[in-house]
Amino acid sequence: MKIQNWKICLLIIGIIVLIIGCNGFALQPGFVTILGDEGGQVKILDVRQEEDNSIEIVFSHSVKDVRSKVFYSDSQVNSEGEPLSQIGHKLEKIADDGQEVKYRCTIFDQIEIGKEFKFEGDLKTKSNVNLEFNFLFKGQNHNPAALEITEYKPIYSKSVKKPVPEFIEFKVKKSGNLSGLKILSVGSSKAADYTFPAAEVSAGEIVVVHLRYFQNEADLIRDETKTGVISGGDFACPTARDFWANFGKNPAQRKTNIVLVTTPTDDIQDCLAYVHEKSISNGEIDWTEEQKAMVNKAVNAGFESMVESPVQENVTASVSMSKFNFSGIVWRLCGKKGQRPISMGKANQ
Repeated sequence: MKIQNWKICLLIIGIIVLIIGCNGFALQPGFVTILGDEGGQVKILDVRQEEDNSIEIVFSHSVKDVRSKVFYSDSQVNSEGEPLSQIGHKLEKIADDGQEVKYRCTIFDQIEIGKEFKFEGDLKTKSNVNLEFNFLFKGQNHNPAALEITEYKPIYSKSVKKPVPEFIEFKVKKSGNLSGLKILSVGSSKAADYTFPAAEVSAGEIVVVHLRYFQNEADLIRDETKTGVISGGDFACPTARDFWANFGKNPAQRKTNIVLVTTPTDDIQDCLAYVHEKSISNGEIDWTEEQKAMVNKAVNAGFESMVESPVQENVTASVSMSKFNFSGIVWRLCGKKGQRPISMGKANQ
């Protein structure tokens, strides 16, 4: 009896790990172990969301009677917690080599860009043990907007008389949706500095991502995801679409760095590299190893000119780097005495 109780405990732990550990991940190969058959384990090796929002899931061991349900996170549920309506889908086994079993959940309904939906289900092991799985996804962005970096203020200091927190400004080059676009900088290649929520934008609009906000403004600020949503706060921009990065800690303060904006599929849309004079020795830029990796990524994406001839300005807490279009593209410091003020959300001329 004691042995049987021990097995039951392991099974319960396995189910808890599967339900809680999976939630919120779109791709996590080999990260879940389901305790099931004697002397064996069932693992979820891969869960992948495709461009049409269909889902592939791979198990490492023979399973049977796999069932699924797909529904929006905000769907109404009955008294037993079951969704009253589901997203149209079909689950079918597409491969089984005796070691791995692959299923595909084909989604028939059109899912709104950025809208959260759940992929849940249950299965049986060879010894008829029932197990459950639970994943959270967002509707794929089929029409990503294209952004161009136009101004960046990477450093903040309380000693500045009129402090302006860190921000990055973009001009929308192509209309589309911002959902899943990411801002990456050194040290953030695994976890983006910021990932945009779903928001339709039009070519020519100005978008500002505030990389810091203050606690006393938390109830005032809003991501301006739709027309009519207006953000409050001292640094909200009346002439731009405001978005706010929710940092658990202050953003990194770097006088030499490289910043990328990427699509949901990690294609680079734009790049900004800037260098402080102290980072140059014997005519060579002293990139750190992390920065070199980002530089190589940008070069491979076709941004050689930016990283080979970066913006060479001594950036301080009182200035921003801003792109101006004269006879060609020129980056200048804004905010220094006698120069243009920091624009932050105003179209640069």
